[in-house]
Amino acid sequence: MLSRPKPGESEMDLLRFQSQFLAAGAAPAVQLVKKGNRGGSDANSDRPTLQDHRDVVMLDNLPDLPPALVPSPPKRARSSPCHPLPEDEDPEEKLRRHDQHITAVLTKIIERDTSSVTVNLPMPSGVAFPAVFHRSRDTQGKSATSGKRSIFAQEIAARRIAEARVPSVGEVVPNLGPPEGAVTCETPTPRDQGCQLPGSSHSFQGPNLVTGKGLRDQEAEQEAQTIHEENIARLQAMAPEEILQEQQRLLAQLDPSLVAFLRSHSRTQEQTGEKASEEQRPGGPSANVTKEKPLMSAFASEPRKGDKLEPEAPALALPMTPQKEWLHMDTVELEKLHWTQDLPPLRRQQTQERMQARFSLQGELLAPDVDLPTHLGLHHHGEEAERAGYSLQELFHLTRSQVSQQRALALHVLAQVISRAQAGEFGDRLAGSVLSLLLDAGFLFLLRFSLDDRVDGVIAAAIRALRALLVAPGDEELLDSTFSWYHGALTFPLMPSQEDKEDEDEDEECPAEKAKRKSPEEESRPPPDLARHDVIKGLLATSLLPRLRYLLEVTYPGPAVVLDILAVLIRLARHSLESATRPSSCPEDWLQDMERLSEELLLPLLSQPTLGGLWDSLRHCSPLCNPLSCAPAPEAPPSLVSLGCSGGCPSLSLAGSASPFPFLTALLSLLNTLAQIHKGLCGQLAAILAAPGLQNYFLQCVAPGAAPHLTPFSAWALRHEYHLQYLALALAQKAAALQLLPAPHAALHHGMALALLSRLLPGSEHLAHELLLSCVFRLELLPERTSGGPEAADFSDQLSLGSSKVPWCGQGTLLAQACQDLPSIRSCYLTHCLPARASLLASQALHRGELQRVPTLLLPVPTEPLLPTDWPFLPLIHLYHRASDTPSGLSPMDTVGTAMRVLQWVLVLESWRPQALWAVPPAARLARLMCVFLVDSELFRESRVQHLVAALLAQLCQPQILPNLNLDCPLPGLTSFPDLYANFLDHFEAVSFGDHLFGALVLLPLQRRFSVTLRLALFGEHVGALRALSLPLTQLPVSLECYTVPPEDNLALLQLYFRTLVTGALRPHWCPVLYAVAVAHVNSFIFSQDPQSSDEVKAARRSMLQKTWLLADEGLRQHLLHYKLPNSTLPEGFELYSQLPPLRQHYLQRLTSTVLPNGVSET
Repeated sequence: MLSRPKPGESEMDLLRFQSQFLAAGAAPAVQLVKKGNRGGSDANSDRPTLQDHRDVVMLDNLPDLPPALVPSPPKRARSSPCHPLPEDEDPEEKLRRHDQHITAVLTKIIERDTSSVTVNLPMPSGVAFPAVFHRSRDTQGKSATSGKRSIFAQEIAARRIAEARVPSVGEVVPNLGPPEGAVTCETPTPRDQGCQLPGSSHSFQGPNLVTGKGLRDQEAEQEAQTIHEENIARLQAMAPEEILQEQQRLLAQLDPSLVAFLRSHSRTQEQTGEKASEEQRPGGPSANVTKEKPLMSAFASEPRKGDKLEPEAPALALPMTPQKEWLHMDTVELEKLHWTQDLPPLRRQQTQERMQARFSLQGELLAPDVDLPTHLGLHHHGEEAERAGYSLQELFHLTRSQVSQQRALALHVLAQVISRAQAGEFGDRLAGSVLSLLLDAGFLFLLRFSLDDRVDGVIAAAIRALRALLVAPGDEELLDSTFSWYHGALTFPLMPSQEDKEDEDEDEECPAEKAKRKSPEEESRPPPDLARHDVIKGLLATSLLPRLRYLLEVTYPGPAVVLDILAVLIRLARHSLESATRPSSCPEDWLQDMERLSEELLLPLLSQPTLGGLWDSLRHCSPLCNPLSCAPAPEAPPSLVSLGCSGGCPSLSLAGSASPFPFLTALLSLLNTLAQIHKGLCGQLAAILAAPGLQNYFLQCVAPGAAPHLTPFSAWALRHEYHLQYLALALAQKAAALQLLPAPHAALHHGMALALLSRLLPGSEHLAHELLLSCVFRLELLPERTSGGPEAADFSDQLSLGSSKVPWCGQGTLLAQACQDLPSIRSCYLTHCLPARASLLASQALHRGELQRVPTLLLPVPTEPLLPTDWPFLPLIHLYHRASDTPSGLSPMDTVGTAMRVLQWVLVLESWRPQALWAVPPAARLARLMCVFLVDSELFRESRVQHLVAALLAQLCQPQILPNLNLDCPLPGLTSFPDLYANFLDHFEAVSFGDHLFGALVLLPLQRRFSVTLRLALFGEHVGALRALSLPLTQLPVSLECYTVPPEDNLALLQLYFRTLVTGALRPHWCPVLYAVAVAHVNSFIFSQDPQSSDEVKAARRSMLQKTWLLADEGLRQHLLHYKLPNSTLPEGFELYSQLPPLRQHYLQRLTSTVLPNGVSET
């Protein structure tokens, strides 16, 4: 296998590889196949292939020298088979005739051979530095041919002439006359006599365009003259028609501006030549110069395609006459005075090519073809002087001008341009973004440099431009319109998206620590690099804040500049937490400022009648008081959630135009801030809480009623309404701590705090925490403790004859003790009712404005309130679940303390704030009380727990509450009350030991109006518990008629009643209450004569009566047959007939007559 060449091998190695390849005769890796002609003809189909032909490199016949560079013979293009060319026409010549490009003019440029030109070495000098040039030498040795050269150029030219005169070794210098082509005062040379074209009156005195610049003086003049003579000779050889034809072709191909330049250059050379001739021959006759029509006079009639030129401007005329004594004005340089003439004609664009944008002094974009008068000050001497306005490049140039007015004007125009660009005035009239172009060009640091200017006008213009760049007016207007809302100042950071270079795990870092920490790369990066990604960071890296502070403190700028600086600072604060904390603030003596604010503004405002009207309109705009206003939209599919405000909000709604919520919420927030800082103002500011409109609003909010159904709109609206309620309660708490509110207002505010706590939605964890800390368990908001509340409770118990029969129910003493234990009660609820710590911290950071700790501004989904409706029982429920999950039991101290605090607080609410528990059904309260006995076997034996449970049981058994006790409805937190009751019976049968309070809770669900399932569970599965139900009839919390009326109609239960009575499982001294109940229902059943009864019921009734008649227990027989009415005052619990009524007697005789003496029925 042949090896391939490797790097570093020589040419001999390559030749050796070639010979090995040829000797091996191997097939090449690539085959060379020549394609046929493009026309698809097969003219070369009979040509043999070149597969066997090898291209071999031979070095033997190569010449030692490279070939001479001679022009290759012209190639003749091959014609297409479809379009044959005539034999006498060259395709190249045809292409040249149709070529319209500038290269058609500049073809066949051949450089002259300069190999024979003598190169002279520079003349050696004995001094280290050249001699100092004096101005006097210029006037003494000025040459007539110096022309427009500067002093330095003339000195260099003189030195070169001197060097050329020094003969080299072996060279003889002849006596040189005047230079060839030089103008003398006597007889001119044939070259200077001029040449004239045939058929034309124009003569050429010398070259006008080719000057030989770049060569030595003698060589330049000689080469230029030689080229000139060749051009003249070529022109003389052409016919006049050919010259005109070539002239028209050139004018059609060249740029009109280039033609204008050539014409002006030719005119200037002619004027310069005439002046030089007059100076050299001061007394002789002047040369006649014909002023015929110039060669390129057709320029005006040959405009460029797409442009329209105005008529040709007149010749240049100087506005003044130069004097000889004027410095540097001995030679008039016309091109430098070109700006003094009139503006060039305006080109009217007709094509779609892009042109440079120009702006007016007010930042308006000027059209490319607009023709404005010069007195507007929009024309200048830059590029495109004929066009009015300033380009961005020209404005940048003016900002660095030495004239302060120009700097200020440029900054002002740039500020106007930016403002209009941000307002979208330019639209698609500009290609690209103006702001991006300015920032890429370094406009940001141009403004920063301008802030260091010494002129106040420039500084003001720079600050205005900085404000226009950073602050978007529409953004600030939007944020200002919602700033008065509660937390309306909270916004998302206005900073560019960061490209995370760190791991995803680091995203969980605390925002505060992340804001304080800077990466080493960011600290070391220069401001331009920072500004390329983040403009604000780039500005802050240039020490902008110290400069702005200096301007405010030292220079005392005008009001407009101060407002601009404040707007810039606000924009910096909206960027990020780091930028917001950079500006340092130094507040002084705040208390005096707040006192002045209160006296001059707030107190007069609080006394205005208009403010009272706002408080009165709260009820009409409240979604809580008007639940129907939060109804979902008619077209609201569950799969597409929206706020449902497509039709707009009514004016009298929370978000309507007449809503008082935004202003009143902001006012309450301000009053809370002032009261927190200056407690001396709390009394004056708290007067706002006595407004009748606010009191009526609170009364309607705490009244029982249907709450709005949670929808996206209702959750959003209620959240803002709860903000106002919380701020009002926070101010009330501050005033109550100083004993500044009367008792009725304090009770109303406490009830409002309890209602708000049970209604707060997710995302308001901080508000719930603050209510638990301050308002809910605030002793000052319980005026009943000092206004005879405990005594009134004891007196009410004494007057209640039917509902409060428990002898140990001293509610007054219990309430007084609960008020003393209020701090411990608050600690218990803070432990068990707080949400998750992460949610609480996020909510605290959001409401306190600690943006570095805010993870997101997106609130949780509001599926239900933050706390359950039965939150007062929540610690007790937690205790029950912990006991169920811990077989070994809980700590007695922890169990007793938690249960006591819950029972104390529930007793306070039941006694003084019953409206706070209206949302909790009485059945749910009963179930929570039963949990006290299910926690363990010893908790209910505590005397303090016994007293509290007895008091709460008495509250449930009040006549106004007992009818609402419904055990058949679904209860929150319970899957089934019968299951709970069955568990309760098991626990009672196991650990009660005849406890009367335990038995009272067992007996309460056995009332006749409740489900028969509960009674069947006791008499069917827990018959042994009947012996422990020794609760006396006098201690029964409800009337005995609740168990006996109406008569029982469940046959199975009646049979169980009869069986337990007959077998002795139910006896009056064991269970007096249920004994009386069972006797009453069995008596009613056996004497019932309902004709609609089924045969099974009739047979069971007849059998039960017959068995009763045959009972051996005479006392039970007497009770079952002679039962009359229930009476809990009697030892048996019922009254007996001394003699049966006639109907019952007759019915008994009729049934018993069929019974044989041995007790067997005849049938």
